[in-house]
Amino acid sequence: MKIQKILLFSFILILFSNCATTYHITSDYESETVFNNFKSYNYLNHDHNFPLGANLINQQRIEHAIESELGQLGYQKKDNPDLLVSWFITVKSVTRVDYYYDHYSRWRFFAYPSVYKYEEGTLVIDIIDKANNLVVWHGKTSDHVYEGMPNVDKKIKRAVNAIFKQYAKDSKWKKNGFAMN
Repeated sequence: MKIQKILLFSFILILFSNCATTYHITSDYESETVFNNFKSYNYLNHDHNFPLGANLINQQRIEHAIESELGQLGYQKKDNPDLLVSWFITVKSVTRVDYYYDHYSRWRFFAYPSVYKYEEGTLVIDIIDKANNLVVWHGKTSDHVYEGMPNVDKKIKRAVNAIFKQYAKDSKWKKNGFAMN
């Protein structure tokens, strides 16, 4: 019976994780920045913290998704840009413990722990004002990752899209030096 509960929970978790389209985005921005002044971007050259042996096609997918989102926001990629885009990924092992309670006994109930180990990948994107070399916006999101994950291209596009939706909200908050409500 316990194995059936674990298998059912695992199946439901996999089903919902494959259907998940909502990402929790954490962002921060420099409140004095007038984002309307920026019109162009390019990448800051670095290694993006890609783990040794990682699929470099995913690096290209991330950059294509970033370019698509910035293009939709009206930015142009140029050699001498206003903004520099820095992005990197981290992957860490996470252990989560959930407790399931048996409330069916008459006088007592029992807690059954379920330990769930997984790899969590975090995509971090920083937007840097090239004129003064300061980070003016920072955003990130995390999700479960594993080798051979299906629909990686779609997941990358959704994650980058969610990050830049938050960027659009944060950067439009302050227009022309005046706070917008």
